[in-house]
Amino acid sequence: FAAVQVLRERGEGILAAQAITPLGPGEYLTALAGSLCLLALAEVGALVLVAHGAAVRWPVLAIGVVLVSSLYVLYGVIVVVGYETIGAFLLPLLGVLDGWWLWCHPLQPAVILIEIAFGARPAGAAVPCVLLGATWCALLFLAARVRLVRAVTPRSVAL
Repeated sequence: FAAVQVLRERGEGILAAQAITPLGPGEYLTALAGSLCLLALAEVGALVLVAHGAAVRWPVLAIGVVLVSSLYVLYGVIVVVGYETIGAFLLPLLGVLDGWWLWCHPLQPAVILIEIAFGARPAGAAVPCVLLGATWCALLFLAARVRLVRAVTPRSVAL
């Protein structure tokens, strides 16, 4: 979330505008990490209550969640701050250059949808992204199901 937040703020000019305000980089990072840690605490708290009940060492859990969340936020800022868009960040990580063939990768529709959400791509591109993304999910669902069945079915039982 931190990476997307930083890229969104950069794209909207918020980071450039913040550079001339009294808010320093440390305060920005503290606010970003703090807000995302609060979201993580709420999410983890709800999930733990539903899945495990209230018999948990809540202070210890909270400290662990805050530490992990803070590390993710700070790492996210470190790795994306030099990029202008999420596409510019993700594509080099995959070791690829831009091209039509990127549509052969399962993540491409999701990346484009995220760019559409932040106004970096035309909204008309959403429909093919949703269709292709759903197709990738269906194919991966089938592959995962086959692997799961093979993993949990005793070898002596024939499928």
